[in-house]
Amino acid sequence: MRSPLLCSASLVLLGPACATIPTVERDGFQLGKHSWENDERAIRSQASFATNCPSEQLELQVLSVAGDPKLPTDARGVGVTGCGRKTSWVRFANGAWAINSDGTSAP
Repeated sequence: MRSPLLCSASLVLLGPACATIPTVERDGFQLGKHSWENDERAIRSQASFATNCPSEQLELQVLSVAGDPKLPTDARGVGVTGCGRKTSWVRFANGAWAINSDGTSAP
């Protein structure tokens, strides 16, 4: 049987280390660094195809997040501008990204 004291001590000692998530600030939101890197890659790839614009010419702007904007969370809505076009992308519950609106021209 495990000692409650030993379990409590482990939680106190390991808890903060387990809860530390690398973050990145993007457009006023705190995002999980690894999650955002994966999201950015997926959105750039899909938006490049949809707009016929090279991914390095696309500018991404986080529009909304899935949770509290003051805490590290995942992006939920992202705007993409490039090659004279604007599109917006939304994350589904399963983590997949899909085009939400397809603007024809950017200012």
